Amino acid sequence: MKISKVEIKNFKRFDNLTIDLGETSGRIIALVGPNGCGKSSVLDSFMVYQSQMYRTVGSGGSGNISDFKKNSILPFNASENIKIYVDDGLDFSQSGEFEKREQSSQGNTIFSFRSPYRYSTNLLKSILEQVPEIKDNTDGAGFTNQLDDKITQNYSRIYVHYQEIQEKEDLPPSEAKIRILGELNKSIKNCLDIELTSIGNVMAGKGTLFFKKKNEPGEFDYNKLSTGEKECVDMLIDIFLRKEVYKETIYCIDEPELHLNTGIQRKLLKEIITMIPQSSQLWICTHSIGFLRALQLDYNKDCQVLDFGQRDYFNGPQTIEPITKTRKDWNSIFETALEDLTGLIAPKRIIYCEGLAKPGANNKEKGFDAKIFNTIFEEEYPDTLFLSSGGNTELEKNSAIALQVLNKAFLEVEILILKDRDINPNGNPTTLIQRSDFLKKSSVNRMLKRREIENYLFDKELLELYCKNNNLEFNELQYRSLVKNINEDDLKPIFSKLLKCCTNENIGKERFCLILAKLTKKETAIYKELKNVIFK
Repeated sequence: MKISKVEIKNFKRFDNLTIDLGETSGRIIALVGPNGCGKSSVLDSFMVYQSQMYRTVGSGGSGNISDFKKNSILPFNASENIKIYVDDGLDFSQSGEFEKREQSSQGNTIFSFRSPYRYSTNLLKSILEQVPEIKDNTDGAGFTNQLDDKITQNYSRIYVHYQEIQEKEDLPPSEAKIRILGELNKSIKNCLDIELTSIGNVMAGKGTLFFKKKNEPGEFDYNKLSTGEKECVDMLIDIFLRKEVYKETIYCIDEPELHLNTGIQRKLLKEIITMIPQSSQLWICTHSIGFLRALQLDYNKDCQVLDFGQRDYFNGPQTIEPITKTRKDWNSIFETALEDLTGLIAPKRIIYCEGLAKPGANNKEKGFDAKIFNTIFEEEYPDTLFLSSGGNTELEKNSAIALQVLNKAFLEVEILILKDRDINPNGNPTTLIQRSDFLKKSSVNRMLKRREIENYLFDKELLELYCKNNNLEFNELQYRSLVKNINEDDLKPIFSKLLKCCTNENIGKERFCLILAKLTKKETAIYKELKNVIFK
């Protein structure tokens, strides 16, 4: 089950907010922005909807609805003020999903929720008391401002499950432990430098979890873990226990990055996403560089990012939609969430091309080719940056210097060199044999198949597309008289004539080329040819 649209009215600080995820919503929905922008309020609206429409989530109670109303005078009813639409476009209350779950005693598994206020209690049990079934969803917090301590109940569940396996299958303790701890330990070890070794012995007064660390003698119990380690273990155990029951569920996690360093944040999110069933959806509120990096590089295709830092979404009717995930939008997300730390994020790949090597004001790219390539490929390759590095004779020298510097600061930056074909002293394009020889010299070398970038932009396909989008008529006869060989003709001197094949408007060459670059989408033949030349 996945949410596709949410409407929230007169709730907390929202007047009238619509979240529209489009026809096909992602498996991961990230709400990003600074404190106070409304991220957590969205998750709270889910919890109020759940508690008013069906049942309360967590042990903190449903709260007083008057505390959530923005305008105390206006009436509030969850079925009217909060609408949640799912996969088929239906309002969830009309989908019959809750009724279907009730028949299988799983009516409270619509949402799984964790608040940011988690504290790790001292875990030591001397007796096993009965705890509610996990499908009842009565553990932990019910709203984002409540404490969310689940480890004690979850420990009891693991311990009872361990005993049941031993008795039902007549297994020795070592085999039962492997059965219980194997998968969970894999996730813990992927995040932390520790391993879960034992679930203790309640009857002996050692009812707690025990761990060991590489190169350290002996075991130590849960209470000796650091705060960050406890948070990570607590969260992984909770999802590990829930995943078999909460299979068609909206998992809501508010700021899971608390107490965790950046490296662990990224690893933890990957384990959470791996554990959560494919048929479920994760809604996560964050302004963590580690989580954002994981979304950008590891789950770019699976996630949708809502930038709550863009503007005020509280007052009046407002609609927020996912960002397009271009490099520019990712930079905006990082900047919104982490203020001036955007500069710490290095691209995965830098491609040096011809153009003005000296940047303009505020370090802005001045090179024409780099602007064009960044515009064309910013959506599919958000981790790639095109930079101008002077004329064709300066590319190798400048890129070699950059490679030495960047490899000392960042371990996985790939440096490529992209040349035009007009590199001969007489200005004529190289032959295809000469191009092949250049490519064979080094794996970092790239060369356009056409003379230069203008020979791609002024292709008939893009000019016709420009005319179609602007209700103009393309003069193909005039175009054919001007362009004899689209691969090798020098088109710069005849730009004004080529422009008249499309429009009589006086548009500067650089501006027109940028317009054509934005039209160079994945479905065009020009995009596919450039992609093959540069990235394949």
